[in-house]
Amino acid sequence: GWSSGNAMSVVIVKASGSADGVRVAESRDGDGVGPVLRISYSTGATPPPTTTPTPQTATPTPTQTPTPPTATPTPATQTPTPLTATPTPATSTPSPAVGGFVKLTVGLTSNSDDCEERGDEFLARSSDLELTEDKNLQQVIGIRWSSVDIPKGATVTEAVIDFTCDEQGSGQPAIDIAFDLSGNSESWSSEKKPSSRSLTSTATWTITDSWNTGSVYSSPNIADQMNEVLASGGWSSGNAMSVVIVKASGSADGVRVAESRDGDGVGPVLRISYTI
Repeated sequence: GWSSGNAMSVVIVKASGSADGVRVAESRDGDGVGPVLRISYSTGATPPPTTTPTPQTATPTPTQTPTPPTATPTPATQTPTPLTATPTPATSTPSPAVGGFVKLTVGLTSNSDDCEERGDEFLARSSDLELTEDKNLQQVIGIRWSSVDIPKGATVTEAVIDFTCDEQGSGQPAIDIAFDLSGNSESWSSEKKPSSRSLTSTATWTITDSWNTGSVYSSPNIADQMNEVLASGGWSSGNAMSVVIVKASGSADGVRVAESRDGDGVGPVLRISYTI
C-alpha cells in the first residue's frame, strides 16, 4: 500500500528492563518544529538524492515543556528527485506574540546565499564554510537570508545564527559578525562580494568550545547590529538581510568549519525574537 508521499509514524515506549530516567524533547507545539526524520535512500544505480529534514506534524498534548526564549532552527523541506534535490526555505511563520515577543526562524533559500571570499577568489558554491581561514588564507564569509519577516517599527531583542559543525576545527579563533547596512541586501556575486558592503557595528565571538561534527553552535546575540539595519531606512518586512564574517583583530589562531547550504541543504539559520 506504499506510495511516495504517504504518511509514516513511529511509536515509542519504554524498553523492557530499562533503567529509570527520562529525556524531554520539544514537540511541534513547543518550538514549532518537533522531532525531525532524516532519511537516506537509493534507487538502484541512480545516485541517492541529497535530502534534508522535513518537519513532522505533532498532535498537541495536554502538557507542554516550557518553550525556550528562542526558536530551534527550522529544517528545510524538499521533494526528492532522482539526482539533485533543491531544498525549500527553512523559514517559519512568525509566532503569535507571547509576553509581547514574536519569534521567527529564517533559513537560506538558495545554495548561493552563503559564500566565501579569499583574496581575489570568490566562491558562491562550497560544501562548507571555514570560519575564517582555509588553506592558510584568511576568508571573508557572506550569509544572506532572502526574506526576513520583521515589520517596520519592530525592535529585535535577540538574534543569533545557528551553525551546524561540518568537521572539527582547532584553536580558539575570534570572529567579527556585522550586517550589510542595507534595507534590502543584494545577492552575492563577484561584483558584489562581502568585502565590498557597507557594514553595521560588529559583534565579536571568541569560540572556545570544541565543535563536534553534526552539532549546532549559536553565535552571540547580534540584535544590536540587526536593529541598525531596521533603522537605516529602506527596510520592509520580507526584505533580505546579510551578515559578513571576518577574523577579529588580535584573534588567536584557529578555525571552525560549518555546514553551508550546499553541504547539508540547510546551512546557517537565523533565529530572531522581536517586539512591536
